[in-house]
Amino acid sequence: MNRVAIAFLTCDRVELTKRSIEPLLQPNKFDLHWVDGSKTGEGIDLPREYSQHKFSTHYGVVGGSGVAIVYALTTLLKKGLGEGTAYDYIGLVENDVLLDPDFFEPMMALFEQGRAEGMEVGAVSARAYEDRILIQRDGYGVMHNLGAGMIVFSRNAAKLVLQHYRTVWTTENRLLFAQLSGIDIGKYWAFRGNENFLVADWNFDRVLASYGYASLALTPNKATMLDQDIAPLGLKYADGNFALARNPEAFNIYRRNLKRVQIGEWQPGVHEPFFRDDQGQMIFAHQIPQIGGVYSGNWRIRDFLPFGPFVWKAGAAVQDEACSTQMPGEYPTLTVPISGPCSLMISGGERGGVMRIEDEQSGFVAEPALPAESVNGQLMQISVPSGAGYREIKLTALGRGLCFFGVKTRDPQPVLPHVRFDFDTLPPP
Repeated sequence: MNRVAIAFLTCDRVELTKRSIEPLLQPNKFDLHWVDGSKTGEGIDLPREYSQHKFSTHYGVVGGSGVAIVYALTTLLKKGLGEGTAYDYIGLVENDVLLDPDFFEPMMALFEQGRAEGMEVGAVSARAYEDRILIQRDGYGVMHNLGAGMIVFSRNAAKLVLQHYRTVWTTENRLLFAQLSGIDIGKYWAFRGNENFLVADWNFDRVLASYGYASLALTPNKATMLDQDIAPLGLKYADGNFALARNPEAFNIYRRNLKRVQIGEWQPGVHEPFFRDDQGQMIFAHQIPQIGGVYSGNWRIRDFLPFGPFVWKAGAAVQDEACSTQMPGEYPTLTVPISGPCSLMISGGERGGVMRIEDEQSGFVAEPALPAESVNGQLMQISVPSGAGYREIKLTALGRGLCFFGVKTRDPQPVLPHVRFDFDTLPPP
């Protein structure tokens, strides 16, 4: 068992996989775990064509890319735990990323190189886009985004990323890195001044930085995207000469502030673990247990990259596939304690239907009829009024396919810090 494990994430696209797996067949350097969510026979059978190579195969990891990432981090963090053989470093590589054959040693050397320059490094990568560089150094970039396509975490960093897994608002990233370094990435990154949600892997490096960990990537870049021409996307592979980001003064500020965070001398003004804006706090569906919420009944997972990224989707009632003859208590339910007024984020899914919402303190009951989602989605906010009360809200899905995205609250909520998020907390797909 090596010190490093890399999860290779695949889902069909067989020709891409055949190319991208080749640099990962280096069993003397790291353990490879092939995590596959293929649905076609060709995709499912592909790992068997490489049976002469040493790797572990995890079949049937379906439900979307977010599910696969959470599965990989959960599984590799558990591997060898309690046996003295747990992995020190855990990585992710998606099957549309082709790595240079010599990527591994120089990439892993970044952990020590960063330490030699006064930083505790949480994650490294062989892939680097120019606009994702916070500060350019000789031979590497201090990054504000590495991405799940190619990343290797230290063990503790992997734990932090998993526990704080969620989509992130652009301004959250801009504010955090500006506070730590003085640099406003909004002036040059691909999103410029836009404000919108970003997929969950944009939160990885922000979370790590908020705990005092740096993210580094090799420059020049040692990876190529197989399924996209990056130039029309406004992207450029980093060549190590990003003059705009060569900023020794900002590097000294960043390094010093990361150290201050690590020793508890200084804390950035970030909101964890939940997203917060001027209108309140957003607790996504997979975070609900952290505020004491309990799901019961036949819920299913839905991977929804732009928001969450996980949605709880109602399955059929316990005894009736049509959900037509059952009493309300037999339908999928959520009971969650909420302080103050809130809005439940729900949709009708593919078919539409009715949700029942009950405030068990005030007696408030609503049964909104939810239309089927359009092509662009049709997320609805159902407001539940309250003063300063702390009470239980109950949501009951009275039809199959109805979706719960999360709850938005005006006031900060009590948190259960011992509640952990990992793959085992997700419902089946």
